[in-house]
Amino acid sequence: MAHRGFPNIALVRDALGTLVPAIKKGALPPPPLESWTGAVGFPIADGVIAVQTLARKIAAAYSLQVGTVVVTFLENMKEAGRVELGGPGQRDFYIELNSAYRQRPRVMSAILGHEVGHIFLHHHRLHPPPGLPAEIMTDTVAVLYGFGAAMADTFRVTETTSQSGNVITTTRHTEQMGYLTPDEVGYALVRSGFARSGVVIESAAARDAFATGSDFARSELSAPPLRIAPWWRRLAYLARRWWAEFRRATDTLSSAEFYRLQTGKVMFRCVVCCHAIRVPTRAKLTATCPRCKAELPCDT
Repeated sequence: MAHRGFPNIALVRDALGTLVPAIKKGALPPPPLESWTGAVGFPIADGVIAVQTLARKIAAAYSLQVGTVVVTFLENMKEAGRVELGGPGQRDFYIELNSAYRQRPRVMSAILGHEVGHIFLHHHRLHPPPGLPAEIMTDTVAVLYGFGAAMADTFRVTETTSQSGNVITTTRHTEQMGYLTPDEVGYALVRSGFARSGVVIESAAARDAFATGSDFARSELSAPPLRIAPWWRRLAYLARRWWAEFRRATDTLSSAEFYRLQTGKVMFRCVVCCHAIRVPTRAKLTATCPRCKAELPCDT
């Protein structure tokens, strides 16, 4: 599992392409306006009873109407948590958490945010078949509904130093949970348009990674040929457009590219659903996304 960077960026964009238009059209409830802070003051001594209440609060953050949510702690689990999903109309759910985290309420919030995210997607019939795409979509929906900071905060880097004679040895230990890197968490939150103020991330390493992902998303949302692109990025675009007239370019937009120029055409991603759009160059126009119908003012 990668600790940093954007190894799952294509799957994150696929997830955003499903979730964001559904939220904007009202098919999914709107995300909370504030980042999740429900773990503050968690009564650790109350154990299982308190975590049941925590799970119900997390379900409420998803505007999810549930019946009974049973949360139990298990020893020696390989996973951080898992959920049992019933039929489409099932309102009672059973979640198992690794007992290693029962004294860490913020980590439990991140785990429960993911597991209840499975319930949420299942309830709305958006849950993909089991596998990495399903887990990435579940992490992405958890980010959108307020649990991104808690998820990013599970990324921590600690260093210990030991000395033997004149030799000093530094050992670096990295801890991370979930399927998204903290960079991808920051990217998903800003790219979705649901970034919220007051996001508190305690881990310095996670803060740096989260900021990197956020900056990458902002760059993508203000890249040419969008008309809002800053002048200096427009100059680079014009130079690349001139060069594209003299070479044969592939018609695939790589995960690291904001746009790809071809002879007479430019391809870029919709700012709402990440769908690839191809329009003519050397024109001022409003591109309409064929997937979500968003209208995007462009100067190509």
